Amino acid sequence: LSAALDDLLREGRTQTILQWLEFAEVNHVASPVIDLAASEIAFREGRYAKAEALALMALHGLEVGDLRSRALIRAGHSQALDSRDEQALSTFRQARLTAETDFTRLEALVGECLASIGLGLAAEADADFAELANLAEGGFETRVRQALVRLVRAAQFGGVDAALEIGAAVLPLLDNLK
Repeated sequence: LSAALDDLLREGRTQTILQWLEFAEVNHVASPVIDLAASEIAFREGRYAKAEALALMALHGLEVGDLRSRALIRAGHSQALDSRDEQALSTFRQARLTAETDFTRLEALVGECLASIGLGLAAEADADFAELANLAEGGFETRVRQALVRLVRAAQFGGVDAALEIGAAVLPLLDNLK
């Protein structure tokens, strides 16, 4: 499950994950990866408090590694969507510090940037954005995430005209995403 979880989520195969979770429950299989998968499902169902609790439960059972960062990212997203931006900012920072892959680092940085922007912390948002802009090119997904942050940042700090220009520049990229 840990090897396939990212691909299943990216492809929208939540029913497959639900089947694995049901199998784990019926067979009394417990693991932090099962908790993380359940967190991902709860998040996609809009149950942010449950998603956060499951992600944090998974975090405590995971060894140092990228799955640990993934659990923190899921908890951070849940906190942000539950209007707890200060807590989300702290959680995303933890995730960034423990990230082992460029993709996980990207996800943590995007969350960190958006939480800083949401809190109106212009200087911190700018510093986070500078780090985000310096990430190695990772293809369309990276470019779209960077553009999303630019758009939100411009809407919050740089005016509507700048936000609209950035939005127009991002539209062609969206056709290349799954």
